[in-house]
Amino acid sequence: MINKGSVNLYCNGDITLIENYYEAINDSNETWICHHKLEIELQLFSYELIKKNLYFNRPPEELMFIKRNDHMKLHASKHNSFKNKHHTQETKNKINNTKLKNGTWPSGEKNPMYKHVWTEEELEHLKQGALNRDNTNIGKYERTEEINNKMSKSLKGKMAGEKNPMYGIRGKDNPNYGLHWYTDGINSIKARECPEGFKPGRIYALKK
Repeated sequence: MINKGSVNLYCNGDITLIENYYEAINDSNETWICHHKLEIELQLFSYELIKKNLYFNRPPEELMFIKRNDHMKLHASKHNSFKNKHHTQETKNKINNTKLKNGTWPSGEKNPMYKHVWTEEELEHLKQGALNRDNTNIGKYERTEEINNKMSKSLKGKMAGEKNPMYGIRGKDNPNYGLHWYTDGINSIKARECPEGFKPGRIYALKK
């Protein structure tokens, strides 16, 4: 099926001469879009064709029907500024340095944990670390009811509002000011400078 209203805007001749016309009108399942061949041949955008008076009232030989999905993919690839482009090594290094600065470890062989085989001791350490955190949104391990009750009783009424020892303390007066997370792949600590053997970032609990 086609939209004859829009086709008549683009074509000033016999629309049956437009490429793929009969295939388009006989397709009752998909919509076919009238596309300007010059967009492909001259690598121009529609607004550029309009400026050159090559968009409206064109001969049927300059037009073609293509399926809506193919039409969307065609325009998506045209507007992708990174299509057929590759990062230089210098750009890759900048990206990796930015990731490290933001606490994100590089991927692949550059990651110090690349192909690391976790021992039972390390896995247990990570699991216990998850259980001991008071942030229940980190990790996927479930605390036992006994642990939840103990934490609830110990924290009840202590950390809310003005009872929180850090309430109202901001900026340089806050002891956490300027601290960042660093990890050696097993332990995570907060410090102002990166300790030897550590990297910026934080190790979270492994998901089951």
